[in-house]
Formats: sequence, structure tokens, C-alpha cells
Amino acid sequence: MSAADQNLKYRLTNESRQTLGVTVYRIQALRDIEIDLPGVRRRVRAGELGGFVMSERNLSQTGQAWVADQALVIQHAHVGDDALLEDKAVARNWAQVQGKSRICGQTHIAERLQIKDLILLRGDWSRPEDIKAYREFSLLSNRYVRANASRLARLAMTHLQSDEALMQWHQNLQNMLPQANWTHNQVAARAQCLESVKALKYDRVEMRKVIEQMRGHLDLAYGSVLRELSKQLASYTKHADLLVDDIALAIRYNRVLDKAGLDEGDFRLMATPEYNGPDVLDADTE
Repeated sequence: MSAADQNLKYRLTNESRQTLGVTVYRIQALRDIEIDLPGVRRRVRAGELGGFVMSERNLSQTGQAWVADQALVIQHAHVGDDALLEDKAVARNWAQVQGKSRICGQTHIAERLQIKDLILLRGDWSRPEDIKAYREFSLLSNRYVRANASRLARLAMTHLQSDEALMQWHQNLQNMLPQANWTHNQVAARAQCLESVKALKYDRVEMRKVIEQMRGHLDLAYGSVLRELSKQLASYTKHADLLVDDIALAIRYNRVLDKAGLDEGDFRLMATPEYNGPDVLDADTE
């Protein structure tokens, strides 16, 4: 291999096919290629097969741009910079896919359209005005999704500031063994509280996991993932709220449980203190 060849990123293999009236060739990586885009982070290993191009003019030999799976780049279309064409996506005519773009699914990019730093999951795109409208809509939608996610994370934080106090109260309740003069309801209430605290601890662990995942999915391309994580967080928070209510009511109607150290009001304040800290998704709240 010549010195020039050693700098190549990929080569055209002998595997070819006829599609859309042209002959295309599958590509093979000649070096490792680092793909780091919203929604996908992986390494294409040297020797790994990719998608199809007509010639080397369709895919840059520099940067981290890649054509994967059954994706096609034909005619005068070009994929460069760090862009990724994957699945069954097609770029044709004089289309340019640049920056940190990711074109997925069965998306078709045509005419003289220039795509830069944008994620397209579906559809046929050939008009710049459509791309402009889509980009503006996506930005507005993502702002709403992020704002809602941030609001839900702040609500969840009311449950994530009192672990030590909750553990101490739990230990006090465990040490407070039922006495001979306790009623059946008081014994049952203590047992219910012990089980509810275990469930509350589990919810808190899961809430922290979800918040950490949300922090890694704030980019525009992760809108659907962030929405799903927000739903999960809302579900855990709602369940934790119900558990706190159950424990507080058990304390209210079984005053013997006050001996664990907290009455109903104090327990609520301990378990769900108001959160006045920074944006949860942008700050280290651990």
C-alpha cells in the first residue's frame, strides 16, 4: 500500500448492485472511524463493511463521515465532515450532508439540498424551505421537551435530598418493636410503613438513574428519548408521592408511631423538602 493509500479512510469493494439506475459499490473501512452523534456513539472498526456509493466523490476520505448499513450515496451527492448516513437512507442528485448530521430510516435527500448539523429520521427532502421549517419546529419542540423534563426533575428532587434522615427514621421504626398494649391496627400500620419505606427507597434509586440518563439526552436529536424518560420519572415521582402520603396518614391515625421520631407533618417535611437548587439536568446534584 502506498503512502497515499495509507491515509485513506475506506475503499470500494467488489460487491456491487444496480439500484436507481446506477451501479453502486459497498464500502469497507480501512481504519477505525469514531462516530459520536446525538443518538449514536460507536466505533467503526477497520475492515468493517458499510453502505453503498457510486464512487469516492460520494464520501469524504477525511473526517469521521460514514455510510452504513444499506444506505446509498449516488450521482453527485456527498457526505462529509462527521455526518452519518445509515439504515436505508439515500442521498442523490447534488445533495450535501455535512457537519454532525445523521440521516436515518428511509429518508431521501435530493436535488441541491444542503443538510448540516441536523437529524432526519424519515421523509423525502429536496426543498431548503422545508428543512428550514423543520429545523425551527424541532428547536421549538425540543425547548418545550427540555423545559418539561427540567420541571419534572425538580419535582423529583423533593424526594432526593433526605436519604440519611429517611434511613434514620426507618431504623428507628425497625427498632420500635410492637408492645403488648398495641392494637392490631397499630401493628399493621408499623408493618405497612416499613414496606412503604422500602418501596420509597427503591423509587429514589430509580429516579436518580432516570435523571442521570436524562442529562445525557438533552440534544435536539434525543427529543423522543427525553420524552420517554420524562414519563418514567413522572411515574416514579407520583408513586413516591403516594408512598409518602400512605406513611404520613399511617402516622396520623396511629400516634404510637410518633415514637419513631416524627409526627405526620414532620415526616412530610423530612421526606419531601422543597428543592431550591440549580437546574437539575445541568448541575451535579449528587
